[in-house]
Amino acid sequence: MSLFMNLSASAKEMIPDKGLRFIRKSMSASGLFLRLVNEIAGQRESLLIH
Repeated sequence: MSLFMNLSASAKEMIPDKGLRFIRKSMSASGLFLRLVNEIAGQRESLLIH
């Protein structure tokens, strides 16, 4: 975790604010997508069980 924090801190210095905002948006979007995929997979498993 600390390594990731160091990387993000150095990235903040290199990447301008707009780029950082874009990265944050894309990361949250991919997180939502992964959550949706996990929910669909879980529903499919529960359907198979029942």
